Amino acid sequence: MAKNENIETENSPKKGNKMMIVVVLALVIAGIGTFGGVYFYMQAKNTVTVAKVETANYQLMEDTQINLSDKGAKKYLKTSVALSYDKSNKNLAKEIEEKKLNIQDATVWYLKGKQSTDFEADKKEELKKGLVEIINKELDKGKIVDVLFTGAKSTNFVIQ
Repeated sequence: MAKNENIETENSPKKGNKMMIVVVLALVIAGIGTFGGVYFYMQAKNTVTVAKVETANYQLMEDTQINLSDKGAKKYLKTSVALSYDKSNKNLAKEIEEKKLNIQDATVWYLKGKQSTDFEADKKEELKKGLVEIINKELDKGKIVDVLFTGAKSTNFVIQ
């Protein structure tokens, strides 16, 4: 009988160790599964579908020359400016036409406050975003979505 007691005591810790390993592995697998599930759920939730808006353009200013605020040598911008807006908003098209002078005034003063370095390629989005905000303050029946700088009739987009 003494031999059986020794055998049981020797096997008992091994059974406990195996059970502990199984429990730890189960917890690790459950943790990984939970993390993966939450991660994929959050990724699916964060996916935003952006509806493509069909736009129309309105020519706001053509062949316009605007003095820039550079110090020293006088610099100017020569360009045409068009506005992009949601084509389905007919009220906005009418409002832009009615408020054309106010929008032109806001545009000219915004651009007059810029320096030639503000028209560098890496600052394009910042420049356009600021102009869109200024113009949208003038509008009540909708918002423009973009501003387009185009070459003037006689020249291309020029900063001198």
